[in-house]
Amino acid sequence: MHKDDDEIHEILSSIDKTDDDAEVDFPDFVKALKGNRPNPPYTEAMVQRAFQSFAKDMPLGRIRNEQLSEALTSYTGKWEEKKALVAMRDAGLIGHVIDYHQFVHVMFQL
Repeated sequence: MHKDDDEIHEILSSIDKTDDDAEVDFPDFVKALKGNRPNPPYTEAMVQRAFQSFAKDMPLGRIRNEQLSEALTSYTGKWEEKKALVAMRDAGLIGHVIDYHQFVHVMFQL
């Protein structure tokens, strides 16, 4: 499917909702991904506290990769280890120490 310049401009203009600067920046991109998704039944603070409860002996806002994997594979409704690792990788959460504070903030942006 080939889009002409006018169609591409129309699509990009529909995404540039946060500041009308004629550019699709990260907040515009996140908002486009969210679409008309309903608000979740939990708050940013609730998610931060959930991460914090698994991040033992870590500075506030940080969790070890192993701790997050353990949380995902041990809670009610737990995931298999492979599924947890794939989800963490897809979310960009692979590293020795993860900054969950920043991750959660981006999840709730806009």
